[in-house]
Amino acid sequence: MKKVVVSLDNISKGASKEVIHHKTVGKHYTKGAYNYLIYEEKDPDTKQITKNMLKWDDKSLTLTRSGMINHQQRFVEDEEHYSDYVTPYGTLKMKMQTKKLAIVRQEATIITVKYSLYINDQWQADNELTIKIRPAQ
Repeated sequence: MKKVVVSLDNISKGASKEVIHHKTVGKHYTKGAYNYLIYEEKDPDTKQITKNMLKWDDKSLTLTRSGMINHQQRFVEDEEHYSDYVTPYGTLKMKMQTKKLAIVRQEATIITVKYSLYINDQWQADNELTIKIRPAQ
């Protein structure tokens, strides 16, 4: 496992525009055809930790979250994927409709996903998620 710096930027365009930026340290490794990235997020209000794992190859990306939130998002270009978003307050039915998935490997790995998000069959937002993974210094 290699220590890496992870930057996540999400632009969500729904009823209003929301921009989220998160930077953290994680661990990256490769197993077979897949890359894995493990990192944690701390909720600023409750201080509870959510563990995140990204798994990707050339054609797909899966984000699995466990802890305060339990959820799995799968992105494959031109496909729809469904999942449950489980929180302490209840469960929501989610659909991700992936429009674009691009993975560029250079000095840093850059993953870009453009997708529409639906909650309980209602469109919520069009999103653009950019994940940058670079070796830690």
